[in-house]
Amino acid sequence: MIVIPKRKMLRLIVVIVFFVHVSLDTLSQDTDSLKCWCSRDKLKWDDFKGKITDNGSSYLSAGTAYGLIPVRTRKNDLLSYNIKVVFKKYVSWKTDTADYLLAHEQLHFDIAELYARKLRKAIQDVPKTNRNPTEEVFNIVIQKLYVENASMQRKYDEETIHGVIAESQLKWEKKIALELKNLEKYASTSADCQLP
Repeated sequence: MIVIPKRKMLRLIVVIVFFVHVSLDTLSQDTDSLKCWCSRDKLKWDDFKGKITDNGSSYLSAGTAYGLIPVRTRKNDLLSYNIKVVFKKYVSWKTDTADYLLAHEQLHFDIAELYARKLRKAIQDVPKTNRNPTEEVFNIVIQKLYVENASMQRKYDEETIHGVIAESQLKWEKKIALELKNLEKYASTSADCQLP
């Protein structure tokens, strides 16, 4: 019998509840409310169909909502995950339609795609170090990259002042483009975008 310390067990429960909530919330939406990441189909202001809510950030002019969704599967009789990355049209909003702002919001979605690629790579690598990985093993890997994604998204907003500092925005665009290229092998495909 494996004994898991209380603190780790609580963290695991929180992670599992989070994954189930995010996955069910996003997958329960109809496909007209979601847009999959695609290098040839960038965000347009028409994709932002949500209403702004007073979240204490009234100085912001747009908000991008996306989902990084791990969907449990089996490959060669082993547990695995497919990763979906979607833009949530009816949660994303705008009060301004400046070009620089759309480029800033697109890069938030591109960063989500970057972490989808990192997740796909990490999930593919798990069986190399664990012959029969459990859901808990995958959840630890997934949670680590979720935290990194959130941290990078915050840092991006801070360093660009939400896209206002053009020089910093350009630096981020180049950085993310390079990282996406380096992980091109793990890019989202139309199959990754299929929703049940």
